[in-house]
Amino acid sequence: MTAKKYDDKRDGRRAEKQLQSWFTSVPQADHLNQELTEALTTFLAGYGKSPSTACRISVTSDFYQSQNNRSADDHVLTHLLIAVASRLSPEERVRLRAAL
Repeated sequence: MTAKKYDDKRDGRRAEKQLQSWFTSVPQADHLNQELTEALTTFLAGYGKSPSTACRISVTSDFYQSQNNRSADDHVLTHLLIAVASRLSPEERVRLRAAL
């Protein structure tokens, strides 16, 4: 949508519905929501403001999907690291911890 196509008679409800085709609301329990809420809070604090209690965090649907895929991959890698580390000698575990 361009600014020229935007009709002054439109209200927030119509815009909200249109934006849902491109954006995904991030659930409050999601770590991404917490991270972005903290960033928003810090940004607004610079102006003496704070986010509304009704604030919702939304990101592009493609970005949200990529974050979910990354989280799943990270989860698998973490399990793999734990499995490998459990087979290491105590000396090698110390070396691994130091490298991380």
